[in-house]
Amino acid sequence: MAYCTAGEVLDMLKEDMLNVIIGDGYIEDEKERMKAAMPLAEQAAEDAQAEIDGYLAKRYNVRGKA
Repeated sequence: MAYCTAGEVLDMLKEDMLNVIIGDGYIEDEKERMKAAMPLAEQAAEDAQAEIDGYLAKRYNVRGKA
């Protein structure tokens, strides 16, 4: 089960913050900007998933499937 997705992470970011995260100058094309940001958003979603699992693991089996 995913608690958040890379798309949701990108949706939460304002354009100016997205430009800061990508770095190396402004990318005008929105598709290219999202393509550049996707690996970072995927990592952020994975990190969030791991943190949430860490809290839930104290009470539930988070590794097994229901």
